[in-house]
Amino acid sequence: MNIVKSFIFAVTGLFLCLAVVNAQEQIIIPAVVDIPSTTVNDSFNSIKTGTYKGNDFIKISLKNKIFSPNNTENLPTELIFEINVLDENIKVKKWRMDLINTRKENVYTAYGNTIPPVIKWNGVKDGEIAEGKYKYIFTVEIWKKDKVVVEDGNIVVDVTPPLALLKSSTDVAVVADNKFLEDVIFSLSASDETGVNLNKTNLKILNAKNNMEIKSWNLQTASQQNIIWDGKDDVYERLVPAGEYKLILNTSDIAGNKSRLTRNISVIEFNIEGNVADIVVKEKLKGLPVDLYNSVIFKSSDATLTGTAVKSLELLTKLLNKYPANKVLIEGYTDAFECKQTKNDLELSSKRARAVYDFFILNGVDPKRLQTVGYGKAKPIASNKDIRTRILNRRVDIIILKIESDFDEINKNN
Repeated sequence: MNIVKSFIFAVTGLFLCLAVVNAQEQIIIPAVVDIPSTTVNDSFNSIKTGTYKGNDFIKISLKNKIFSPNNTENLPTELIFEINVLDENIKVKKWRMDLINTRKENVYTAYGNTIPPVIKWNGVKDGEIAEGKYKYIFTVEIWKKDKVVVEDGNIVVDVTPPLALLKSSTDVAVVADNKFLEDVIFSLSASDETGVNLNKTNLKILNAKNNMEIKSWNLQTASQQNIIWDGKDDVYERLVPAGEYKLILNTSDIAGNKSRLTRNISVIEFNIEGNVADIVVKEKLKGLPVDLYNSVIFKSSDATLTGTAVKSLELLTKLLNKYPANKVLIEGYTDAFECKQTKNDLELSSKRARAVYDFFILNGVDPKRLQTVGYGKAKPIASNKDIRTRILNRRVDIIILKIESDFDEINKNN
């Protein structure tokens, strides 16, 4: 009587031991099964009945048709066949169980003379997990050379975790006026050939310092989707403080295989507050420079004034009115990366300067006092290598000229 370690069967009543053998070479293939990723398959179990001379003879209940030997979700880790002989008067000569993969290769065989009540297979062949899709064929030979055959398919051994995707519209969220300057958009999806378990799939944001969860979303679908975060937490519905955070996408398939994707996201704060006098930094040779970068005027690759920029410019309009005889130079800039592909940094910086110019005119500043110039990525005031400081270079500087002079002289110096 041959014994294979992968064959196990239970004892009911008096003990019963069957011999198993499998001389076939194990073939490991990827699992292929057509189950929508947004639903959980409800046919984990099946019942098949074999008849002999028109009467039910044997019933095989198959449990855990989709399973993962490696799962840690307290889910089934083996295939279970519960076998019930319905007519004990029929004399059985021998029986045989074969598990066959999609290449029609035998990966598991058990046989004997007395039909066992339970057969189990843990998905392992020759010490390795035999991932793939299978069907079973259970054959019973009757003493009069008759045969009863029961079979069923769509058995899946799955140890591959879901394929997940996680992207963020930015790695740095900027706080201005007690809100995110721009909402953060997370793009994510999950897919799996056996199906994604949405009850175990979620997106979380943790405080990187203490790993405390501050925000979470339970997904309603596994398909491509966007989740918008306005910077508020789940507990108090308040804006999170500046700091470092971890974005985590947890996914699980219906067999219990899990995957996890993480991203880091920084929250930084730039505020403009106080009165007009606070805006003027210091005096330079050609005039009074007014720095607007602390209010983070522009989004990446954009020349549109944000709400925070408008607040800054309203204060600056008052400042300009304090120097009605002075002309004003408006200098636009970009960071080193936002125009890396388009190579239009000079054009973008000029548009930014022009946006400020237009605002001043609409708010009563004499256009004869104003001139704009775009310097592109030149004259950075912060490192372009760090994404958290690069944003400071997307700015407009305003210089209130000290003396009445021709703009041509300023252009010559610039």
